[in-house]
Amino acid sequence: MKIAFSRIAWGLALALIDVTINGFDLLPDVVGYGLLMAGLAKLVSRNRMYKLAWNAAAVQLILSVLALLGLTRSGFSLTGGIEPSLNALALTAAGLAIELAMLYGLCEGIRLDALERNKERLARSARNRRHFAFASGAGMLFQLPFQLNQSLQEMLPFVILLALCVLFAWLSIVALARQAGREIAGNPGSGGGGLDGGEGSVIDVRM
Repeated sequence: MKIAFSRIAWGLALALIDVTINGFDLLPDVVGYGLLMAGLAKLVSRNRMYKLAWNAAAVQLILSVLALLGLTRSGFSLTGGIEPSLNALALTAAGLAIELAMLYGLCEGIRLDALERNKERLARSARNRRHFAFASGAGMLFQLPFQLNQSLQEMLPFVILLALCVLFAWLSIVALARQAGREIAGNPGSGGGGLDGGEGSVIDVRM
């Protein structure tokens, strides 16, 4: 079970990182969602919330493959100076809603697992991080339609603040998955990672 949660944590981290250098995505989301599904597949028999997370990750994997093949284009750049189109906003909203369903299933699955083992502190942590993720995601979804009537540059400070909240919420769930791997599996664990860029490259922050 520890391996399953380790895959989930790495999958979340890789799906979160979306850095484009000179138009090339260094870490395609396909890898992250594939790891997520591999980890969740070992947990779906434990409760239905893990199954919800697996289904949402499967949808995101399909969308990521389509985007990698150039058949769809979701998300938009916060730093490119180009106003997002209606289609880009709609796809971004749909992707964010699916991600929220995935994070809900994962957090609730961990909470139920923790309660079953009398790990009340872990259960509270899963509940609180689920609430934070939903509050951040709901705020991001709420502001998306306003970008059709207002300039992105005018809303940029607010959008970046929300994006940072979503980032911290996602990172907190990465940490939650690692904590669950230690406490539910009953084994200690540790790990980390990093990322850097090259000279003369253009780094694009996207959402």
